[in-house]
Amino acid sequence: RALENVSMVPDGKGKLKPEHTKSDILNKRTMYPPQTPDSAETIEEAVGISIASQSAIDVPLISRLIKKEPEKVTEELLQKRLAFIDPETAELVESSYYLSGAVRAKLRKAEAAAEDDPRFEANVESLKAVVPETVYPSPGTLYLKSTFIPDRIVQRWARSLLNEDGLRVTYIEGADRWRVTGATGSVENTSVYGIREISGDEILEKALNGSTIRIERTVKQGDGSKVKVFFEKETIRANEIREQIEGKWLSWIAAESNRDAYVQVSEAFNQKHNGWVAQKFDGSDIP
Repeated sequence: RALENVSMVPDGKGKLKPEHTKSDILNKRTMYPPQTPDSAETIEEAVGISIASQSAIDVPLISRLIKKEPEKVTEELLQKRLAFIDPETAELVESSYYLSGAVRAKLRKAEAAAEDDPRFEANVESLKAVVPETVYPSPGTLYLKSTFIPDRIVQRWARSLLNEDGLRVTYIEGADRWRVTGATGSVENTSVYGIREISGDEILEKALNGSTIRIERTVKQGDGSKVKVFFEKETIRANEIREQIEGKWLSWIAAESNRDAYVQVSEAFNQKHNGWVAQKFDGSDIP
């Protein structure tokens, strides 16, 4: 129906009949390319024009629209916080874009930049105003396999649990895997939290990665052939130890004596899972 107009006209017999005519789109031009205004009354209006036409802060364009020198435009944009200097790129970024997205990460970078350059203090103040309120998870929900937990905290606890001062616990982000290395064979590692078939540090690594523990060994038969044998009793015991280790972690992170570790884990949780703000497109960021 978009290509025709329909109207009801007399049919000469006292009734109405539909009459079809071509719509304007078939007779003349109905759409025109957008035109950028030649001027703006305020810098706020000029910013809106710049975003609409360039999808960015275009200082030369804004300068032409309000007839001010580019240096003065930049100064006013920053003073009114219509834009911010991105510490990473040194470019001007429109406020609604800068004050959205991964704001906690942006805040860390702005705070670092502000230590050497006071211009970034405005960034820090504005980002703090939009960062989501800090959440402190219940210690009982901070499961050992949670990848946001800093590996240094897990390592600190594991060294104490297994009595292994040289133990190294590392989370490899690219592979999404935990690694536990450097064990030397303490009594706690081999006997208290380990069995003959699997040591405590190996069980810990399985727990961190959420992997199933299944004790199997390749056994050579009398005819020289080799078969895999499943050790049910040892598998059950290893998984019991795994549950024990996971419980020990939850008790440790909840203990008041380890409050500093809990705070660091909570900060890591907020950095990864509570640091995002959706961008607004309603112009509410423009004074």
